[in-house]
Amino acid sequence: MKKAKRAISGDKGDKGDTGVGISKLEVIDGALYVTLTNNVKENAGVILTDEVKAWLVSQITDNAESDFNEFYNSKVTEFNSNATEKTTAYNTNADEKLEEYNTNATNKINEYNTNAEAILKILPKTETEVLEVIDVDDAGESSFNKLDVYGNSRQESTEGYNLFDIDSVTDTILDFSNGKELSNSSWRTSDFIEIEPSNSYLFSIKYEKILFQLNYGFYDNNKSFISGNNVQQFDTYKATIETPENAMFIKLSYSVNVGGNPVPRNEIMFIKGTEDKAFELYTGGNPSPNPDYPQEIEAIKDSITFKRINANLLDISDLYTETTINGVAVKYNNDGTLTLKGTSTASIDLYLRGGVPLEHGNYSYKCFGLPENIYTNIYYAGDVYGETVKNFTVSNDNNYVIAIKIPRNITINATIKPMLVKGKYDNTTFPDFKQYKEENYTLPVQQEMLEEDTFEKVDGNWYEVHNRTFYECSGEESWIHTNNENDNKFEIYNLNFSIIKTEQSICSHYKTFDLNALKENSFGITSNYIRMHNDLSFESAEEFKNWLLEQKNAGTPVRIYYYLETPTKLPCTPKQTAVLNQLEQFKLDKGINHIFSDDELSPKFKLMYYQDMNILLDKINKNIADVSAQLIEGGSNV
Repeated sequence: MKKAKRAISGDKGDKGDTGVGISKLEVIDGALYVTLTNNVKENAGVILTDEVKAWLVSQITDNAESDFNEFYNSKVTEFNSNATEKTTAYNTNADEKLEEYNTNATNKINEYNTNAEAILKILPKTETEVLEVIDVDDAGESSFNKLDVYGNSRQESTEGYNLFDIDSVTDTILDFSNGKELSNSSWRTSDFIEIEPSNSYLFSIKYEKILFQLNYGFYDNNKSFISGNNVQQFDTYKATIETPENAMFIKLSYSVNVGGNPVPRNEIMFIKGTEDKAFELYTGGNPSPNPDYPQEIEAIKDSITFKRINANLLDISDLYTETTINGVAVKYNNDGTLTLKGTSTASIDLYLRGGVPLEHGNYSYKCFGLPENIYTNIYYAGDVYGETVKNFTVSNDNNYVIAIKIPRNITINATIKPMLVKGKYDNTTFPDFKQYKEENYTLPVQQEMLEEDTFEKVDGNWYEVHNRTFYECSGEESWIHTNNENDNKFEIYNLNFSIIKTEQSICSHYKTFDLNALKENSFGITSNYIRMHNDLSFESAEEFKNWLLEQKNAGTPVRIYYYLETPTKLPCTPKQTAVLNQLEQFKLDKGINHIFSDDELSPKFKLMYYQDMNILLDKINKNIADVSAQLIEGGSNV
């Protein structure tokens, strides 16, 4: 039976009927279903043509896209509105929080500075002299200290009393490379040495335990042989020689055998008199510097390098990482200690220090945690067992070696803490163990830094301050020669030096300052002229100028250093400023600190530092106890 046609999409049916429309459209199991307004659900495929179905699909798609776009746009508008509102609130809060943070930070800094200043006002402080080595034992642990750094300079000089010229020794097999002569038993003979008749002379060589033989011959004014003698002796050699009444010259011949070890060539002296004087180089029998034997004026160039270390002088970090020696495991720990564990199958030497000479002075050694049956051998100072403190004094140039010695068949399981300190301590006063700590500093310099040259801070800016400068003679100046029976001098005028303290000027080739330049080997300098008295017997200004040029070409120019009336101040570089700022806030460990340089020419230092109150009180109490003990001891003898 044919079904009646039904209206869709709200279309009306036959006239007089109410239209039935679609209230819902959905897909079920892949088929399209409609729910009519009369709640009847039917498969749309039954009542819809393909054309109508296509139209419905397009309507659904368009409506879905439109609904999505409308929803999306509304959400974007809502998000932007909320984001703007939140950003405004965040910025407002951030400004308030930042202002609050800055205020708090400023308050805290001001509070800290106020407290620090208050504390510093009650802390004791002191400053050292200007020294090449700074040793303090009462420092507080702080960085409010200030280290001033100075340049340094030196010039070797001699009195001219050594009459033995090693360069005049004749021996074809000598090797003077590196300043040493080879050890062998061949004879070395000096040239003629002028002497005074009927006088005493002293010949000496400054090395121990050598087989030494000396022959000497006397000669008259014509260098004809008069007589001779010889002496042979072990140990450090000194020989007194009495000259005959007609002797005017002497020749010295010597043979030395030191068992294969070379002897420094410049450790031989021949002097007038019998006084045992300090060794000096031969400088022609005249005081130096002199024109024949100039002496360089050394200063610090390129950079100032130095270090600060704490109480412990033993750095064992690079000696033992982890190893086993004769059955005992040895391990270095990062805290400066050594762990020893095992049973020794043979005796063991654990070397802690070797090859580095200690400066002259008193030293104390202790090894915390060392068992009583283990001992330390300090060569040249003896043995110490367990944790006992060992004192020793370095009075020569021996290389002090420290070694932990473990005998055979010893079982050990210990962590030891070796410590070497400068000064004399006992078990009650020896410092607490500290790991070796070293801080190195390198301060560049723009010009050579002589003694008294330093660094200065003005209005927040650092300057490199030079109090001296030099004038170098080129040989091209207009020298004037004056020669009479009392003087042979050379002068240049019309100079314009900014100079003060003229008498403190120094010269590379002339030892004596004499403004009138009347003494041999002397010079004088003012803001207007230079004078030199030369004993080389130059007969004209041209000869003198040629000599000056020869000295310059030989790399030994004639230089005069003098004090400036107005010091030169060079603005410091950023690298210099960075280091100097560190030195203005110089960190010290509590108690013992050492400041020094390993450079051949050391800079000088002055330290202003805050002291530790407890250490000072301990010192005061100890001094009181010592004085009381002396008074009691003195009273008991009355």
